[in-house]
Amino acid sequence: VYQEWALDNPKSDITDGLTVYWSFDNGLEATAGGAGFNAISHNGAGIDNEGRFGSSAFFDRDDQQYLQITNPVITQGQDHTYSLWHRTAFSGNMPEGPRYFPMESTGSIAISYGLRNFDGDGLDTQGQVYTVGASGSVNRTFDQSQFEERWNNIIVTYDASEARHTIYFNGNYQTDFGSSNPLLDTTGLIIGGHRDGT
Repeated sequence: VYQEWALDNPKSDITDGLTVYWSFDNGLEATAGGAGFNAISHNGAGIDNEGRFGSSAFFDRDDQQYLQITNPVITQGQDHTYSLWHRTAFSGNMPEGPRYFPMESTGSIAISYGLRNFDGDGLDTQGQVYTVGASGSVNRTFDQSQFEERWNNIIVTYDASEARHTIYFNGNYQTDFGSSNPLLDTTGLIIGGHRDGT
């Protein structure tokens, strides 16, 4: 999670403006950001050594496993960018009904990225980016095969001066949208689950 940083205005040092980053190569410790951002495991969420670039966090939704960060990651009124690599374990159709949340903030819904079976037949998966103040969720629909045991990357930038988000999926521009209200401070972050930890 970056503050005061956007893709169209990159800094010379990728760590400039970096608030927090987790590689999970050191377990639940924050790779950058300090001990205050170390993750807390709930219901057995753990670390897997088969990540995209090393280790990764691993979650079983049926067991409501997730990681919790209890410090704010975004401050009201500032530019920010968040990014996440994720992979589902589905080798067939994603179950219909429930959404799966790779990441969502607490306190203020400034960060929310979820997946769900879009049309009921399991052929399409919908990636949803939501933020408080926007007109509901902003959805992008992908063929289910895009998510079957494959790593994908989501990047969302926020330009505070224009109150506007831009979404990239696997490096490709998807869409942009505005928020009618300014984003409020977050109180923390849930990785692998809904903001309520479910």
